[in-house]
Amino acid sequence: MNEQKIIKQLDSILAQAQKITTNEKILYFVDTAMYKKILKIESHVNGNAEQFKTKRMKSEPFYRFAKILNYDTPAISYKFFRSHKRIEIFDRAKIQERIPGIFEIWKNTKKKNLDEAILRNEIPVDLIDVSRKELEEKITEEQNILTDLVDNFSKYDIAISSFEDYKWYDYIYFVQVKDDKHVRKTEHLRDNVPNILWYEDIEKNTSRINDKISKIIQDHDKICDAIYFKKIERK
Repeated sequence: MNEQKIIKQLDSILAQAQKITTNEKILYFVDTAMYKKILKIESHVNGNAEQFKTKRMKSEPFYRFAKILNYDTPAISYKFFRSHKRIEIFDRAKIQERIPGIFEIWKNTKKKNLDEAILRNEIPVDLIDVSRKELEEKITEEQNILTDLVDNFSKYDIAISSFEDYKWYDYIYFVQVKDDKHVRKTEHLRDNVPNILWYEDIEKNTSRINDKISKIIQDHDKICDAIYFKKIERK
């Protein structure tokens, strides 16, 4: 399968899933059947790493198509939150590997921000061409510097840090059940690709949970979304 077929197959599966969009991040909730289909695609992509890998995603090329948030068991509950995240890299091997990808992200973000500003009418019409030209000149200037850094890497002391560009990042906190115990995990939600959560509704899968309320949910009736009841059998 080529890249277009991978994307088409993923889109076909995810079209059947529920989704939530939060701060331009898209989260899909997939059931077990969908999850198994997605794992087959992931296995194919990672098994043909030379065809699909990129400089940023050498070991797990499927990461370029989607982010699977959980393995082993489904999530039974979740919530979103935002947090500051600061990146600092001083290892030279990692820096040498990361800087080309960081440039591409920076370039694409700058272009996207300018396009969105134009659509919001934040830039006067007579300054649009000027703004685009200035951005292209800035991109060319920084690309030339980057090329020099890459070609003469040993001559520079280089670090990667987002200290001066402090950003908010979107996360999902979710709970899984493993060996009758609740396992809590946190994952960062990615831009531009689907974030996939294998999820099963707690009320439909209470046999996975070993606590009092799960037993009540299983054999009690419910009203008002929160009131569970069962008639007491008198002897």
